[in-house]
Amino acid sequence: MSKLIYYVAATMDGYIATKNHELGWLYDCPPGDDATPYDEFYQNIGATIMGAGTYEWIMENAAGEWPYQNIPSFINSFWSKIALKLSLQVVTQ
Repeated sequence: MSKLIYYVAATMDGYIATKNHELGWLYDCPPGDDATPYDEFYQNIGATIMGAGTYEWIMENAAGEWPYQNIPSFINSFWSKIALKLSLQVVTQ
């Protein structure tokens, strides 16, 4: 059976983004000594699950190619048409 690991950077009060949906604060906070390095974490995952806002932020801010090319990525959204910038298959139910 697979396991789900929730890997996220959040403020002490549980927020991931600012009220303006910005993530710039992440660059001002170095990871703690107990944080798992992302490259090490990435080597052990089989898929990603993210919201549409996170997907769009990655597409606007990631340098180069989509960082999850070798694994399935599931983008959750309330929008019926998300602005996909990759050739991804969209499944709705």
